[in-house]
Amino acid sequence: MQTTPIAINAVTGDSLQSQQVSNIESLTARLPNISFSRNGGDARVFIRGIGVDAIAPGSDPRVAIYTDGAYNARVQAAMGSFFDVERVEVLSGPQGTLYGRNATAGAVNIISRDPGDQVNGYGRLTVGNYATVRTEGAIGAPLSDTVGVRLAFQTSDRSGFGKNIVTGGDVDDERTRALRGKLKYDDGALKITLQGDYFLEDDHSAGFRYLRQPPGQQLYAVRVLGASVPGPRDFAGPGPKMRVEAYGGTGTLEYDLGDLTLTSISAFKHLDSHSYSSPDGSTLSAKLQPADFVEDSDSYTQEVRLGGKLGILDMVVGAYYFHEKNFAGIRGGNNLLYFTENAPGGPIDFLTEGAVFRGTQTTDAYALFTQNTVNVTDKFGIDIGARYSYEKRLATTINRFNLATPYVRYPLFPSDPTDVSFTGTDSWSSFDPKVGIHFQASKDLFLYASYSTGFKSGGFNVAFLQPPYDPEDIKDFEAGIKADLFDRRLRLNMAAFYYKYSNLQVNLVGGPLGNQLITDNAARAKLYGFELNAIARPVDDLQINFDAAYLHSEYQDYTTADFTGLYVGVPLPNGTLPNPDGTYNLAGNPLTYAPEWRIHGALAYTFHSGALDVTPRVDATYTSRVEHSVLQLPFSSQPGYTLLDLFVDFELPDQGLSASLFMKNATKKLYTVSSTVGSNYFGFPIVGQFGAPRTFGISISKKF
Repeated sequence: MQTTPIAINAVTGDSLQSQQVSNIESLTARLPNISFSRNGGDARVFIRGIGVDAIAPGSDPRVAIYTDGAYNARVQAAMGSFFDVERVEVLSGPQGTLYGRNATAGAVNIISRDPGDQVNGYGRLTVGNYATVRTEGAIGAPLSDTVGVRLAFQTSDRSGFGKNIVTGGDVDDERTRALRGKLKYDDGALKITLQGDYFLEDDHSAGFRYLRQPPGQQLYAVRVLGASVPGPRDFAGPGPKMRVEAYGGTGTLEYDLGDLTLTSISAFKHLDSHSYSSPDGSTLSAKLQPADFVEDSDSYTQEVRLGGKLGILDMVVGAYYFHEKNFAGIRGGNNLLYFTENAPGGPIDFLTEGAVFRGTQTTDAYALFTQNTVNVTDKFGIDIGARYSYEKRLATTINRFNLATPYVRYPLFPSDPTDVSFTGTDSWSSFDPKVGIHFQASKDLFLYASYSTGFKSGGFNVAFLQPPYDPEDIKDFEAGIKADLFDRRLRLNMAAFYYKYSNLQVNLVGGPLGNQLITDNAARAKLYGFELNAIARPVDDLQINFDAAYLHSEYQDYTTADFTGLYVGVPLPNGTLPNPDGTYNLAGNPLTYAPEWRIHGALAYTFHSGALDVTPRVDATYTSRVEHSVLQLPFSSQPGYTLLDLFVDFELPDQGLSASLFMKNATKKLYTVSSTVGSNYFGFPIVGQFGAPRTFGISISKKF
């Protein structure tokens, strides 16, 4: 990693276990310029302020997540991958010249453990507050001199962080199951790996939590019907209910040709996701607007790479194919009470079928890529890469808004004569080069600089009848230093970057009905910043970690209407005045989910007492204000906050036994990871999701 000319962070599986990192969400809290959020039932990852802020299901990620080289088309499909992990690599900046799917923000590679050449494995039990019980284990063994097998599992059960004040049921609980099997053949020249994985989540973790009201606004159900709203962490209304089933299979072949290696990766991934909730937020939301969000994805990928060393040239050349058929749907009942408050005969209490938005999008993507390093000397190299991408999408969208038919939840998406459909097809292509230089100034100092571009294709919004949105592209100027100093007691890595971002795809709530999910292209934005990662060992038993990330982000040219409906024709809270046509120029506003500062520090010292090692650790992360709305609304943002985690690790190395006492979010910080302004029908509620409260417990492990 210290001689790779790219900003990359790698975390070992042992480090993940000691820090109680069991998913992507807890991983991103400890890495610079990387953040995680949830919206409804969707999981979203951001690198350097770039990720998917979609509200509607079906949107493509800007961060490519791989499990053992296989691309996960839907982020949720990778949520069950964080067990029996060898390491996790996070690459920042546009990716596409080395492998896999093109990505404008970066890539996360989750690499699981191989079978091993002797019997090995581990078991782990974690118990904690909120009735937490998590089990994890794996066993690997050789079946012969050339064949090995490994089986791994993880289960997680936890009661809710809150309660449904209507039903009394749990809210934000957790119930997941995950399995992985791996079979590997290795005769020295040929390696073949076959693996399959399965993940199931069935709990009450999805949905939108009621957070607050904008100034001067009151929830319709409270103002008119006398309903009440829940307190922090609690919920009112139908559900929430979340069910995710994901499974897949991957076949990897590596053939040693001498100076070159031929690699083939074939994979299939399936995701079925269904969440049930209500965006109203009140105790009467079940009769006002129950809502279902559904996504069903099948994807296939095929990648072939040839890489190795030819004289002074280190080279990789490859081809990639991706196919996905993805169905996404939103079903939300609407009560006529919203529309008949001032009707002559009085309000009409009738729950109608309401909004039925659904569609299927089929994607076929083809790419050729190459990455080459010309080693001019043993210290200086020139890096040249390129990717050509071609993507074609076919979409059929079917929408209706029906206030005449009574609401019946099942079937979720019945056909109706009032359906309005749209079928479209479009294609996009892009050539994205990468050039750079690197210099090994000494055995402990590596410097690099590069220029690269990235591309995210256009597409169709299956939740709204609209023409295809345009592709977006990014230009990245980057430089970095990687150093091991003071006899390798200090590792110091720094990177600085400047992004020019065009045609950003942004997601909004609005439209003629006020509750439709729209995808729009912002014109231009720029981002720049730096990242610093330091690991120090002043003495053998003391380790100090420090990470700092600064990010400046702003729209340079983006004009849009107030899609929330809160500030039509009047200044926005930040003082932005409306244009004569009622639109707003958002130039200067920061991007969403792009905090200006993220600072992380950790301190650990190991005490030795005979055969027992004891390591107290303290871990703290500060995140500055995070905007959740492109309009820079103060009530749809998260002010700066600090999270404090405490650990005490015990280890008997000779016996393979270890235990860890942990307390995460020790100060009980209440913070949001996402929020959005709800429909004007409901009274503009701010809904979203909270981060985890204080949790504590003990984890016990045995390796063999």
